[in-house]
Amino acid sequence: RLTSPSNPGGALDLGNGNRRDMVGRLGVREGIRPGVVGVSWHYGHWAYGGQDVEIDGETIKGDSRRLGGLCPNPLFRTDTRKSDVGLTDPVGGSAAFFDSRVNVERA
Repeated sequence: RLTSPSNPGGALDLGNGNRRDMVGRLGVREGIRPGVVGVSWHYGHWAYGGQDVEIDGETIKGDSRRLGGLCPNPLFRTDTRKSDVGLTDPVGGSAAFFDSRVNVERA
């Protein structure tokens, strides 16, 4: 489980009665500096066909295999002046991915 100061519970409330925990498999890799955590976005989607969706009164069934993985976005450091948005790089305007500290805990 990954937790952070911005998300001490290590979970995301999707607001529709669903909650996703920041839980994934851990692997140690050569080439990543000790004390650094790297998380791939490729396997952490909680939408994109993972859940049932209703369109024009018709339910499109989701494929639960798409719900696996971990999306690190809810863990990112939030802007202290605007508590509901992520911290951004003032020069490039992108998310400050490298400024977020996390804790790794056994789930």
